[in-house]
Amino acid sequence: MSGGHGIGIETTPPRGHIPVVVLKSALSYDAPIANRVADEVADDVELQAALDSVAAQQGGVVQVTDGNGLLNQPVTVADGCTLRGVGPGMAGTKRGTYLRHTWNDNTIDALSITGDFAAIESLGVTIGANASRAGISVVDGVNNFILRNVDVHGNYATANIYVIGGIGGLIENAEAIGGQYGLRLAVGATQHPNANVIVNPWLADNAVAGLRIESNGPTDTQGGNLVLGGVYQGTLQPIGIHVIGADHVTIVHPWMECSTATPIQLQIENCDMITVVGGMWPINSSTNIKVINSTNVTLLGVQMPAGTAVQVNV
Repeated sequence: MSGGHGIGIETTPPRGHIPVVVLKSALSYDAPIANRVADEVADDVELQAALDSVAAQQGGVVQVTDGNGLLNQPVTVADGCTLRGVGPGMAGTKRGTYLRHTWNDNTIDALSITGDFAAIESLGVTIGANASRAGISVVDGVNNFILRNVDVHGNYATANIYVIGGIGGLIENAEAIGGQYGLRLAVGATQHPNANVIVNPWLADNAVAGLRIESNGPTDTQGGNLVLGGVYQGTLQPIGIHVIGADHVTIVHPWMECSTATPIQLQIENCDMITVVGGMWPINSSTNIKVINSTNVTLLGVQMPAGTAVQVNV
């Protein structure tokens, strides 16, 4: 175990034949993170070493206790590995596991899932005043991933949470404040977003859209993404949910509260087989649902307040 500050490593016996490494933090929650006393091993180095050690055993869990950590370089989570904190935390405000990156490069992600059946759970990432492509990403070609109880805050990311071509993923209770997109499911070079389930995200004050799901157009046979609940809000957010070029997407009971001058709560563009069920729709929105060049769009139990618009194939 390293010194009394930063993140330390303590190995524990395997639980049910699953390797477990516990990283123990000893940080002050009252002092600014930049003023803390670092130990002899950088936090990102310790995190990556622990993840590599369980990856070498065909997967396992790296459990990070509460504390604040600095990332001077990206950290990756490989096949069958889980990086798990004790809950998202923000420095000086509440206890939890909180990581902050230090570089200024919008082509680099702070934390990335790079292998199948991998997970990042119960921690927070801040992008601060420095640029990064994403706080948390899932790289192209990954299947069956989990992002659960994660918070990503910052105004300088391409997407706070960025899933590139992910298939069969679960994204549950994710919070993303700021950035161009809160959560973006993007087309990858090898595969398209498919069969992902998004449960109760909170996406707010994103410059372009809270949630974006994209593919290669209505003739693309891949699709089947499901969005359950969630809050999409903010005075800086022109579009709450943007589904573009995708098919077989179902959105159930979203809570829409985008409040820019001319907000679009949900935009469906170049899509096929999109279903929207219920939801809470604001009374002060210029356009609650906008459908552009799309077919087989079904609205079930969607009740709009008087005076709000649904624009179809404009």
